[in-house]
Amino acid sequence: MGQDRRGPGEASGGGLILIKAYDDTFSQTVLVRHSYRHDEIVWGNRFAPAFFVDGAGDLVLELRKVGELAVVAYCRLAGGTIPFMRAYTTIWP
Repeated sequence: MGQDRRGPGEASGGGLILIKAYDDTFSQTVLVRHSYRHDEIVWGNRFAPAFFVDGAGDLVLELRKVGELAVVAYCRLAGGTIPFMRAYTTIWP
């Protein structure tokens, strides 16, 4: 908290991602865990959207976009700083 981009690297920190989902096909809960070391984090980026809703209302997943990164810019407002992606029209995370 309150550290710049160099802070976690100097402290040899990292992060842990936990995802919990429900698989309707097999009627079971799926848990996924992955950890990242400080040197694996790409600062100033986020994952780009890999899915969209088509004209028929179906959710479409574009597999070639999974893992693609987008540069994050920051919008300074009176209430603080809000990240948004330059390449997309939606500015809220």
